[in-house]
Amino acid sequence: MKTTQDRFRRPFYVVCIISVTLFLLNYNLNNRCNKLYEANKTWIKKYLDMSEKYTDCQITYDLYDMMRDEVLRLEEENEVFGSMLGEIEHEEGGHEILKKLYDETK
Repeated sequence: MKTTQDRFRRPFYVVCIISVTLFLLNYNLNNRCNKLYEANKTWIKKYLDMSEKYTDCQITYDLYDMMRDEVLRLEEENEVFGSMLGEIEHEEGGHEILKKLYDETK
């Protein structure tokens, strides 16, 4: 005849084995989660760095675009003034007036 102790021995072992197995699974999953968390932090940091660089590049591009527009405006203005000075140069006494103005600016 089995004693009470013998009757509970097998279920106790089964519960112990299941508990240890679950503990080990939990431990491995926690380790994997920690590694993924660290990798995620690294990727977030890289993303933020790239986002900052993109913003800097966008600002640089906007400045470049504004400078290009200003250069084109100045080119057009230069052409207008060049034409005006050419017309003054060919007028009677225009050469002397321009020469006098040029010498004053030196």
